[in-house]
Amino acid sequence: MITHKGNDELMNHISKENMDVNLKSKHDEKPCNCEPVGYTTPNLPEESRKFQTITSFFSDNTSSFYARPNKSGEDIGPGECGKLNLGNQIVCDAYNKKLDENLFVFYQLDNGYFAIANRETGEVLEHMYENDDKEEASIVFRPYTGEDSQVIKKTVSQVLPIFNLSVENGNKLIGLCNNNLDEKTKVTTRLSHVKGNETVFTHLEESEDIAIPSLPSTSELGPVPEVTGFNDPLPENDKAKRAIKGSVLIPSILVNDHLSLADRIKKNPYYTLEYRQYWHLVWSDLFTAGSNKIKTEVTGISNDAQEKMKLAVGMSVGTDLGLNFTEKSEPFMKQIISGLNGKESHTVDLGETTTITDVENPEDFTVRFARYARAHEFVLKDSDGKVAGGPWVVVDGNEMYLKRYKK
Repeated sequence: MITHKGNDELMNHISKENMDVNLKSKHDEKPCNCEPVGYTTPNLPEESRKFQTITSFFSDNTSSFYARPNKSGEDIGPGECGKLNLGNQIVCDAYNKKLDENLFVFYQLDNGYFAIANRETGEVLEHMYENDDKEEASIVFRPYTGEDSQVIKKTVSQVLPIFNLSVENGNKLIGLCNNNLDEKTKVTTRLSHVKGNETVFTHLEESEDIAIPSLPSTSELGPVPEVTGFNDPLPENDKAKRAIKGSVLIPSILVNDHLSLADRIKKNPYYTLEYRQYWHLVWSDLFTAGSNKIKTEVTGISNDAQEKMKLAVGMSVGTDLGLNFTEKSEPFMKQIISGLNGKESHTVDLGETTTITDVENPEDFTVRFARYARAHEFVLKDSDGKVAGGPWVVVDGNEMYLKRYKK
């Protein structure tokens, strides 16, 4: 196991006096030479492409973060640092071998900070205060909710593979309780952590790269289909040709499907969300000369579909056809919109509209009419490309066309 402790020259680089010079915020430093940063395959930062340990750089036994189930009041070691005051606290312990409980993936948020998820549980790191004085917070693991307490800033060295982690917009550093570098201890955050040894971490071990799903190429939607005969079958909506308008990787922690949190992050660290369009057949019928018929036209999106989409990925469609985001998905909003080539909604959620239309054939011969509308469709797929949610379909009542056929 390789550490840097025996190299005085390297140690000089990370002395307390020059730590500010050598560590740089991931928010300011571009994680790759590509623009924009976001959830498309080439743009994922390195720590989002694999699971890795969070290891104390100065620890003689390479103490690392573990997400092991524990209970409030449990004793893991001597003194206050060995007393757990909350359940499921992150514990730093000697590193022996690579386990799911000590492997973490860093999901990047729009602001360049991270939600850090554990491979064993599928839950993320969160700072939680133990008392009302707000001096000390413990680092726990909890299901992702999008709350500020789950947002973690990573500040990396420009010369060494080391970093600091901090919360509350970088105001409080995460560190090993009372500088216990080589004892089993809880992980806390305090104002007193002024970039000491207990706050310097490295990625000692990495798992194999995550198999990132490939994203489909975009395509253009063709013209509205023509009606070519009185009896010719028209394409059923579920079989109509789709155009891919955009797609994006969706972190496992955003998704709610049939899998448990723990199984989800192992099987599908990333899902894909596709935004597609197609020509939706609203109705088709024959009209004899001079006849008229009453037609029912259903547009928009049902409340049931909206709720299922919101439950699955934390998004819904607004009346302006933009996307609304829940508290859970909002920290990823800009990256998702960019990948989908969509837009943010500034309206309430769209509903379903039923319109009764009197359609007349003014001609003195028989005509076949077909009413089409542009449809916007979202579908969630797992890492194997299988549908995991949706499709959720919006029929645009503002873009409808009446096609006809006559002999």
